[in-house]
Amino acid sequence: MPLLAAGLAVYAALLGIAATVPQVPPQHVTLATWLSQHRLLSGLASYWEASSVTVDSGGKVTMLAVGIHGAKRRLGPDLWETDVRLDNPATHSANFVVMGPDRIVPARLAVEMFGNPVHTYHYDLYTIMVWNKNLISELPI
Repeated sequence: MPLLAAGLAVYAALLGIAATVPQVPPQHVTLATWLSQHRLLSGLASYWEASSVTVDSGGKVTMLAVGIHGAKRRLGPDLWETDVRLDNPATHSANFVVMGPDRIVPARLAVEMFGNPVHTYHYDLYTIMVWNKNLISELPI
């Protein structure tokens, strides 16, 4: 019985400490908000940015996860835990690419594949390149 009481006391103390520490917002919620405010609603990014921005925005911003694939080392859709319906240019479009601090999606490769962007933004640790075309139609199948 004393051991159970001690365990409950420690648990209560840890719960009290956790309640006083402010919670950190989801990792990419500020990026999702920035994209939405700038009407950038459908784009490409590495897995981490793509999946969390889509979730953090409640689906308001949809992002297809891309990575470097194939012998030619081109950007292409990632198939792991990705909604592959987003890579169909007949039903979806994407006009921007988000490059995160990890540089999994290199800006140089995006320019090589899609040409020069019409706008390049820098927000927090991210570079966002925007084109006036559907980038999905230029991804290798």
